[in-house]
Amino acid sequence: MPALDDLILTKRFGGRPKDLEDIRLLEALLKVAPPDPGALARVRALSERRLSPEEVRAALAVPLGESEEEESRSLIRWFRRRYPTPADRLAYVRRAYRRWTATQARP
Repeated sequence: MPALDDLILTKRFGGRPKDLEDIRLLEALLKVAPPDPGALARVRALSERRLSPEEVRAALAVPLGESEEEESRSLIRWFRRRYPTPADRLAYVRRAYRRWTATQARP
């Protein structure tokens, strides 16, 4: 789970109008006491559980809402401007994958 500080930095980099409100809310959240460890463990267990094939099919069958579709289009436009060529996009994915694998727990 990303740290709120990292998420705020990512939002600042994106610079979209919606990001400004998200940053405001995230900074307010930083001022709140941390969650109860038991509650955090329950949320983590729910968010990391494996979905059954039926649950995945049911979720994929629900069409995107209008706001979700516009948000997706906005992110795609931003990504294509930021990484205009297939080589740029592949280089980004490779860097992101290296960063992600570096953060994963080793057995």
